[in-house]
Amino acid sequence: MVSSILTNNGAMTALQSLKATQKNLLDTQNRISTGLKVSTAKDNAATWAVATSMRSDIANFKQVSENLSVSSAVVATGRSATEQMTDLVKQIRTKITAAQNSAVDASQIQADIDQLTAQINSTADAASYKGVNLINNTGTERMLSSVNDVNGAAVPSYITVGKTNLTTGGSLSQLNDISVVGRGDQLFSAVTDGTRAVTFGGFATAAQAGTGTFTVNYTDRQGVAKSLTVSGLTTAGVDDAGALATALNANADFAALFKVAGTDGGAGGADGQLVLQAKDRDLELGEFKITSISGNTLSTGVSAAGAVQSVELNFQSASAAPLKEGDTFSLDFTVDGSSRRVVLEVGSGTTDLISTEGSVERIRLNIDEVDGAATAADVANFVRDALNKSNFIDTAAASSASLQVSATAGKLTITSDNDALTGISHMATPTTDYETLLDRIDSVASTITNVAASLGSVGQRIDMQKDFMDKLVDTLTSGVGALVDADMSEEAARLQALQVQEQLGTQALSIANQAPQSILSLFRG
Repeated sequence: MVSSILTNNGAMTALQSLKATQKNLLDTQNRISTGLKVSTAKDNAATWAVATSMRSDIANFKQVSENLSVSSAVVATGRSATEQMTDLVKQIRTKITAAQNSAVDASQIQADIDQLTAQINSTADAASYKGVNLINNTGTERMLSSVNDVNGAAVPSYITVGKTNLTTGGSLSQLNDISVVGRGDQLFSAVTDGTRAVTFGGFATAAQAGTGTFTVNYTDRQGVAKSLTVSGLTTAGVDDAGALATALNANADFAALFKVAGTDGGAGGADGQLVLQAKDRDLELGEFKITSISGNTLSTGVSAAGAVQSVELNFQSASAAPLKEGDTFSLDFTVDGSSRRVVLEVGSGTTDLISTEGSVERIRLNIDEVDGAATAADVANFVRDALNKSNFIDTAAASSASLQVSATAGKLTITSDNDALTGISHMATPTTDYETLLDRIDSVASTITNVAASLGSVGQRIDMQKDFMDKLVDTLTSGVGALVDADMSEEAARLQALQVQEQLGTQALSIANQAPQSILSLFRG
């Protein structure tokens, strides 16, 4: 090899080797400091591209998992509310059963039921998580569950949750019809509204002697025929219709079921009147019978021809208890010995006669006329106008069995001039019927439990999806690590080897740089 002071081949070779060693040492130090064998695209372009794409998926899946956590909380809020509402319905059911005890105050129990119903509405309205409420609305709520790669395109996947309006204005509307207080008590002002009143005339004011009795035949709310007799009336100083009424009302057994008013005949021995009504709308009144009292004329004129039948309905203000769709009134009476029935149904459509089938007429009363802002006077007038559409009701009083229907200041009066009017029933299906109330509360309970079960199932699915997403993130993270993570044991060994190589390369370069010095020795003397 030529000795040259211009070209030091040994130094160049040593320098190249040292540079390579230092480059490898720098790469190793980068792997050790970052923990990655592929940290940039220039390290390994293909691997870096795959790892970067996978890291994007991992970040997205982590966000999906966080979304699922929020979705789980939304569903859990709705589920907790429905579980609370289930307990409230259970309490209402208990109250309904308690109201079947005649010794309790039904009005107070109804107040408790109203408060529990209001709490159900309040619970449904409050069950909101960040503005999302699943139980006071309708429609569906979509919750992101995953983002899938389909043929190279990102496609979102959702868990759909159905919304249900669990309020009395929605799916729980039957709670509006849960009433242990008689519908008539809500609709009418007086206890005796709607009960048949019989006015007897012909009571003379004569001296009394002997023993008299007064008998009322009736059918109770279970349909059992019964009678009640009050005895010893003459010994109570009964000498006219007013005194008779006083004596009857003073009898505890009689006063518990009936109310009677008497009007004296006045001067000159004019006939007095006796008006008798039941206090319970569910009692069906039968024949009124006054046993003749020896030596007196109390029973004089007490006959079918001397009786006037009537029914009065004093409506409360509509704002307190308006007529509801489905309310049904049945008016029973006879015409020339033949039974007649007029059924008034509150519903949608024009007020008119719907049908006539034999002895039964059906008349519709338009709900739009009697709900909402209708006053008591409005209701009475609309009911009167509807009843007067009947062909069975002879408003012109052309026959002795005719009925007259009138309305004044919120009071509807139906009158017959004899015993043609045999009864009136206000609700075809009373809201106070225990079986009906149980059916309604069972329906409400079923609706709520079904929603609760549905939310429970959805919540379980969300939790399972979140667990899967968390495991998927871990799996993908491990996969990325296998691609780009540095093997630290290998890198440590390589670092030591490269450090030795660097030292040897430095020594070799130093030796190579001394070669020109030996050439100078050739020129020394």
